[in-house]
Amino acid sequence: MFGRIKLFVISMLPMWLVLFIKTVSIPCYFGLDWRFVGWDMLITVPNSIALVCFVLVALSLWYLHHLMHRLKGSQSALPVTIMHKNSINLDYINTLSTIVTLFSVLLIDYTTIRDVILLVVFMVIIMMCYTKTNLYYCNPVFAALGFRIVSVNTNCNTKVPDGSVVLYRGELGIRISVHHLADNVYIQI
Repeated sequence: MFGRIKLFVISMLPMWLVLFIKTVSIPCYFGLDWRFVGWDMLITVPNSIALVCFVLVALSLWYLHHLMHRLKGSQSALPVTIMHKNSINLDYINTLSTIVTLFSVLLIDYTTIRDVILLVVFMVIIMMCYTKTNLYYCNPVFAALGFRIVSVNTNCNTKVPDGSVVLYRGELGIRISVHHLADNVYIQI
């Protein structure tokens, strides 16, 4: 199982990147008479947030690479036959409203500890809501990578239960081999 938290971190990749760009504040000077500005100019609240966002961007990219690498590996189960499928690509549109809400954290200035606490509380609430449901599969990163979403009924309810969600790229054939991500969410190998 890949894990809800990892999928949450991947899904927030655009926000981590934009928040990093918004908060990083490192003075740069390329002249020969440069001097160190001092730690008090570098260790600030916005730069602390930028550092955390940089780490989360790196983690997101690592988790995404790890997921793609796992998909190139051997199959975790024998293929199952799809008896009925229903496209649920509209879930990407529903998630867009959530992402717009998430980007509202960019309206905060992040110069005080109060702003950081507000960001942390906001992110914890979003993470709890995001991981308690199984809607983490319809994140913008998967959409940007060309994944489509379908709800399927199969001939083998023990391997892929009816009503399961399958992420796939390209064409979805009648017989599919899938990798279990979390809950009732699978990704085509």
